[in-house]
Amino acid sequence: MHRTFSEMSADLNEGERVSGPTFGLADLALACYFDRIERLSFAGLWEDAFPAVGTWLSMIQTRLNDTTAVSDFIRESIAQAQRASGEVHWPELRGLWSNI
Repeated sequence: MHRTFSEMSADLNEGERVSGPTFGLADLALACYFDRIERLSFAGLWEDAFPAVGTWLSMIQTRLNDTTAVSDFIRESIAQAQRASGEVHWPELRGLWSNI
């Protein structure tokens, strides 16, 4: 399992998936976490320094048909509240992240 965005990004730069040349369990398992992070407006954790992670997540969301696999199960009012809460907390999280 990847310990850092840097290691994950390095692997993704070598191929399209975390699991290797084909879609695998590691991709599926990590997709849940990264999708949630993105839904909380925290994609800034990887957007600038590790863009391969964002590209991977977009590919996974498309492959899993994110709408039927995830989005249809989240009420829009809850999704909006999650995004709004994340946007409020993002500046603090960004500051903490930059000190790691």
